[in-house]
Amino acid sequence: METPGNLRASEVETINTLASLGFGQDARDMLEDTQRHVEGADYIQQAHEDGETVGFALYRRCLWR
Repeated sequence: METPGNLRASEVETINTLASLGFGQDARDMLEDTQRHVEGADYIQQAHEDGETVGFALYRRCLWR
């Protein structure tokens, strides 16, 4: 789990790429929206496989509270 302030720009771009693939949109068109969602999240979770980011989740608050 990470916070938005701890992410590198390249990680936000990777999250945007995955989001755009999921929505079937052009990554360039979604970047601003993705950045707003990342900045508005309390926590970011990334899934990695063989050193590559393959998934992510954005949380506004802890789910177990």
